[in-house]
Amino acid sequence: MYNVTSEHFISRRRAKQIFIFFLCLILSAFSFPITTYAASVPTLPTPDYKVSFYHFDCFNMTDENGKRYGYGYEMMQNISNYMQCTFSYVGYDKTAAECVDMLRNGELDLYTAAKMTDERLDEFAFTTLQ
Repeated sequence: MYNVTSEHFISRRRAKQIFIFFLCLILSAFSFPITTYAASVPTLPTPDYKVSFYHFDCFNMTDENGKRYGYGYEMMQNISNYMQCTFSYVGYDKTAAECVDMLRNGELDLYTAAKMTDERLDEFAFTTLQ
């Protein structure tokens, strides 16, 4: 039997009160917001790539207000979000052949919807499926 009057004995009620106190203390520590600053994180400039954007039905198009749309445009916008970069679309008034020349002359960084030929393989890098 336990001696109820002993100094080393804690009643169940008192133990429950201590447990609830520490539980509330721990939970309240998670409820207060902690201010953090990103001042020490260096900001890098967002790279901007020039992309060919010549008229190609359903792939590269603009509406009467100049808004770009089409499969190629949407694909490049999704890629830019993933890569955290921006794309400048160049050459809507050009032909596909003129855009290839622009790529050759360094006026473009990316040429979309390019047909892979043996001649172009020697000159340009193409993506491949793996």
